[in-house]
Amino acid sequence: MPAIRKLPVAYNPKKPKTGRGEFLLPHLSGTGESGFVSIKSGRRSEFGAVSFIGMDVTPEMLLERFCERQPAPADRAEALRRLSAFVESLHAFKIGNVLAVSYTPDSLPVLRLESEFTRFPDPAPLP
Repeated sequence: MPAIRKLPVAYNPKKPKTGRGEFLLPHLSGTGESGFVSIKSGRRSEFGAVSFIGMDVTPEMLLERFCERQPAPADRAEALRRLSAFVESLHAFKIGNVLAVSYTPDSLPVLRLESEFTRFPDPAPLP
C-alpha cells in the first residue's frame, strides 16, 4: 500500500488565517456528496489545505485512526480502496495547496486544485 507524509487540513477561504487543524479524508461511504470529512470530529469541509504531517501514513493507518473516533464504514474493503486512491492522488499536490474533492461514479475521490499556494501570515514578533 502507498504511504504519504501529507494530508489536507480543514480550510475556510473566508477565514484563511484560522484553521481547525483537523486532518481530512474523503467520505468513506458511498454518499455521493462532495467534500471532505474530518478524522477527529466527523465534520464536513468543502476545502482542505495540504499540510506536512511528519510521518508516513498508509490507507490502513488512516482507516484505523478514523474508526477510533467515528463509526466504522459498512464496507471496509471499499473504504480502503477509496483511501488508496486518495493517498495516490495526494502525491501530485504540494504543501500549501488548497484542494476540493469530488467523486467518480465508482465513488473514488478526485482531488481538484482550488488555490496554488496558501500563505499563512507570519506570526507577530515577540516584544
